[in-house]
Amino acid sequence: CTRHEGKFRQVYFQDIEKNLATDELAIEFASYQYDNNTFFTASVLRHNWKHPVKVSLFSVDESFSQMLVNKTMASRTEDMYNMVWDPLSQYFKRRDRIFFSPAGELHQLGIEYALVPYAKDTYMADVYRMHRLFSTSRLLKMKSRSNEHALVRIAWLFGDIDYGAGAKWFRLPDTRNEIGKIETLLKEYNYNVTKQVGSSATDDMFKSLSGKRIGIIHIATHGYYNYISQHPLLASGLVMAGGNKSFVGDSIFYSDNDGLLTALEAHNMSLPDTRLVVLSACKSGVGEVIADNVIGMQGALHYAGAEAVMTSLWDVNDEATSILMTNFYRNYLSTGKGLSEALSIAQKEVRKHTFVKNNNTYEGRLPKFWAAFIIYE
Repeated sequence: CTRHEGKFRQVYFQDIEKNLATDELAIEFASYQYDNNTFFTASVLRHNWKHPVKVSLFSVDESFSQMLVNKTMASRTEDMYNMVWDPLSQYFKRRDRIFFSPAGELHQLGIEYALVPYAKDTYMADVYRMHRLFSTSRLLKMKSRSNEHALVRIAWLFGDIDYGAGAKWFRLPDTRNEIGKIETLLKEYNYNVTKQVGSSATDDMFKSLSGKRIGIIHIATHGYYNYISQHPLLASGLVMAGGNKSFVGDSIFYSDNDGLLTALEAHNMSLPDTRLVVLSACKSGVGEVIADNVIGMQGALHYAGAEAVMTSLWDVNDEATSILMTNFYRNYLSTGKGLSEALSIAQKEVRKHTFVKNNNTYEGRLPKFWAAFIIYE
């Protein structure tokens, strides 16, 4: 639940089961501590099941810790499938729609993009229709929504931001093209679009959206995560106009005019009509894991009222991100696909491209170019 959904309601597994179609299943991950070790489990539920099935998965070891460090999945990708999905695969049917809610450190991994071992260059999202949820209880609202698109056809776009003097954050020229194409697409579908670029894309401008009726918010910028922060909601944020002045070495200096949009500030906003917030930024999905939750931008924006939030798990390629985002919006607006399916189709488009960096050419099929972005619904 969010604070804008009114009174809290107890949700039982029977409520979720009734909202599952025959080709759908819900998975709620959980972790627990025992004898100084962390263990992960999953509860699996399908339509017409009398109760969920609980499955033991794995305990945290060196291999799992390496996956957390190596988020780009450049190596040991089979480990993610073997540890997370293989113990559950007996309950899957090809092309199932899988609704899952992560727990603990699984929030920090793109487990929906785990490489399956039985086919070359084939990932979980290629075989199944994957939906990452804040909680499986979200299914009740998702199923009751009559229109997948934002009911409020008002969008705000932030990009090509001027970070001011300093060498910490550099301007992202591809983001001007990115938000320009998104603006055109949204206007084709009768959205009223406001665009903020350069020095006008401030954190105060973003915070001024609180309490307003906004359907879609898109921010193309730098994201950061400060591991040494003393407050988990200050550890993660987005760099807005003039943000360079707030960074000195590894230290961040917060003030009333710091050019930063922190998770704490997002948490204190009110976005009750917002269908989607897209954080087209590096590491915008990274946060501090506390118990089974991750404290960061996605949870803060959801608490503020946003129904769905797209974030990234690592540093992303500027050009690849621009291609992914424009294709995502085109798929979402023109095909009637849901958010997660629109993203999956856009990722497949990125995989067809090649990218040049430092005079070297890289194939877009490498997960580091397309698998950073995840959507929480």
